[in-house]
Amino acid sequence: SEAQKREVFEDGGWPALRILALAAVGLASLQLLLGAILRHTGAGLSWHLATAALLSVVVGWLVLRLRGGPRPLRESAQRLLILLTVQVGLGMLTWWRGDPAGVATLHVGVGALFLAQSVVLAWRSVRMTLSIYRSAPAVLASERLLS
Repeated sequence: SEAQKREVFEDGGWPALRILALAAVGLASLQLLLGAILRHTGAGLSWHLATAALLSVVVGWLVLRLRGGPRPLRESAQRLLILLTVQVGLGMLTWWRGDPAGVATLHVGVGALFLAQSVVLAWRSVRMTLSIYRSAPAVLASERLLS
């Protein structure tokens, strides 16, 4: 039926879109872990900031790659960019104000939303893209994992 047909995006870019999206999930997960370590021990600020910078690059890359892509993928990437912007602002405010509980709690909550949205984008990218790299072991493993 027409409702069962899914929109497919042919991805010939490098790295494959699904790899970028899965990298965002991994980096967001690592970022939450590093943030918890920082919050509870006070250690690891440089790692937290470095991972945030790397995650910013990946999100920017995703947004640029999906400018002409299917609406669900494009909008997911745009939501990631909005959440990232809010998250960076909250992180700066947390640091500037000396870690007030309310702002820090919002920072953690937006981080969790960012992780959830990155999972949505990764799921959609695996389901909606045809890749010229389909035979790559990481792609095959991700397809089995997310199918």
